[in-house]
Formats: sequence, structure tokens, C-alpha cells
Amino acid sequence: MLRLWRARRLAGERTSITYTWRSRALAPIVVLLLVVRYLFPSRIWTGLLVITIGTLILSAWWMIQLVRSMDVRRELRAAWMQVGGLVEEQFILSNRARVPALWVEVVDNSDIPGYSANAVRAARAKETVRWNIRGFCSLRGEYELGPWEVNFGDPFGLFQAKRTYTSTESILVYPPVVRWPPPTLPWGTAPGQAGVRAHTRQPTGITRSVREYLPGDPFHHIHWPATARHSKLHVREFNQETGEDVWLLLDLDASPHSGEGKRSTLEVGVVLTASLAFHLLEANRRVGLLAFGREQCLLRPAVSRENLWRILRGLAVAYPAG
Repeated sequence: MLRLWRARRLAGERTSITYTWRSRALAPIVVLLLVVRYLFPSRIWTGLLVITIGTLILSAWWMIQLVRSMDVRRELRAAWMQVGGLVEEQFILSNRARVPALWVEVVDNSDIPGYSANAVRAARAKETVRWNIRGFCSLRGEYELGPWEVNFGDPFGLFQAKRTYTSTESILVYPPVVRWPPPTLPWGTAPGQAGVRAHTRQPTGITRSVREYLPGDPFHHIHWPATARHSKLHVREFNQETGEDVWLLLDLDASPHSGEGKRSTLEVGVVLTASLAFHLLEANRRVGLLAFGREQCLLRPAVSRENLWRILRGLAVAYPAG
């Protein structure tokens, strides 16, 4: 299981606030109480009027305090993960107001399959509440975390505010790697370095000879001992390597593929390609990837740990095209 633990807030968060007056019948009630009190003066109508207007003012003041002093943040623990791993976030509700937030609803609109960060929390005055959300990564691909919104209101239910966070964060889910016995390679591709007599200007692991410097030769090919010996610039020549290069070709033509989800021929092909790349790179073979679908992926052969991540990244977004 491959994971990168790194807490970070969604980059470039942008917010907008929308207010809703949920009890529109309160205004006619206030007008009716004023009329009744004028026509039939009584302490009862005066008390009801004062209570109604006081509740309205208190609710509005409560909402203003929360809007000005309450903030909800989400921190993503990993920007990438692998199928079979977990998406993990931490939410931080900071209520710096002098009044409590009796209910705060988080509504998440992320498109990660099977993952939802919806939650309802409460926070006392001057309190910070934290909670974690975890989800299972079931399918490879590139997904968006967000947008999301936070709803909250006063204790009487007269007003409600919605703070919308429009920023999103891309999450890359790599395909899984299956471990099996090392694959048997066909004849003529046994491991080890083999060279051909044709020389190349591209650096390889086999140095053929040295010669005098010619215009256009890369400076990092200069052979300094020969240069010092002959008092002229000399550069190295290299032999081409043939025994280390392995190309993995993934068929992304839509017509031959069938099935859906993990059992589809496409997902099985992606898992096999990723697993082959892993085992071949473990055997110090130079591995390249060729996959032309919705996006063109051409990764030249290389032998390094970084090359495995490049191959997995290319396979994560490999989808068939016509």
C-alpha cells in the first residue's frame, strides 16, 4: 500500500455566503400584533410583540456573530493513494464567536466513488472541534475533492447561512500492484547489459571510445583525462544498449474491451501492466510504457524508482478511446 502522509489545506480556497430567512411568516405576525395592540390595548399583546421582536433581533445578532467568527477547514492527508488504500481528511471547526454553534452541517460534493464527507457537528463558544473522515479507494483515476458547503443557523431556526467553498483539489488514485513470481522473459531478452557496435550520442552505461570534440557535442560528455593528455577537448562515445529495454503496450482501443468496474478487461489490463512494470524494475530492467487512449502516454525506458511512479501515474488516467 502506497501512501504519502502530508496534511495540507485545500489550495486557494474561495468562499461565498448565502443567507436565507426561513420564517417569512414572522413579519406578518409582527404586523398583526401591532394592529391588535393598537385596537385592543393589553399587556398580553405588548408582551407577545416584545417577545417576537426580541426573538427576531436575537436570532439576527446570533447569525451575525457566527458568520463573522466561525470557520470550517479541511486538510487532506494524502494527495495521492493506491487502490485499496484510504482517503483521509481532517475537518477543523473553529468557533471564535461568543455564542455557540448548535448545529453545523457539512455537505461534500466530491466525485470520489464511495466517499462522502457529509457530517453534522456542534461547537461551544470559543471552541475548536476536530474530526476525521476516511474513505476506501475502490477505483483508480483522477478525482476532485470538493466543492463543498457549510450550513448553519440560529437556535430558533429563523435564519440560515450557507458558506460555499468553490475550490477543489485533485486526487490521484494509482492502480494496485500485484506481487507474483518474476515473469519468464522470452529468448533473446535475458537480463544483463548487451551492446551493439552502432554508437550513439545519447549517454548509456557502455562507453565505446573517445574522440576529438566536434561542434554540437554536449559539454557533459567531455572526457577530461583524455583532454588533459592530448591538450585538446575529447568527448566520450557510447554503444547502444539492447538487452535492458522492455516496452509495455496497453491496448486502449474501446472496441475489444468488455465488462465494468474491477472485473472489466480494461482494469485487469491496467493491473497486469502495473504489476509487470514493478517486477521488471525490481529486476533492474529498463521499462517504458506506450498507451494511447483519451490521453497519449509515451514514457521512454528507464530504470529507477521514479520511473515506476511515472508509469503508475500514466496508468491511473488510462481510459480507452475510439
